[in-house]
Amino acid sequence: MTVGKLLTLQQVIERTTLSRTTIYRLHEKGDLRGINLLGDESPSGLRWEEESVESWLVSRKAMSAPVRKSAVAEVTNRKKRYMPLRAVAGARK
Repeated sequence: MTVGKLLTLQQVIERTTLSRTTIYRLHEKGDLRGINLLGDESPSGLRWEEESVESWLVSRKAMSAPVRKSAVAEVTNRKKRYMPLRAVAGARK
């Protein structure tokens, strides 16, 4: 197994703009796995392969692709079914 350039936590934070806690959560969940250089459970030994971080970023951008215009129009064209405030105020009497 060939490992490319390894990134520190600070470098991953700078590239992803995620918080330290979020990065650790993604690591635990398996979405953004890091390599533990110390071989124990210590988070200080975690490093991330540059390629895996970049591919994760690409996949995130693909997931946030623009929504179809027809779907937006469908939501905005729905009739609102709220009761007017006057009717609610009159019902209290």
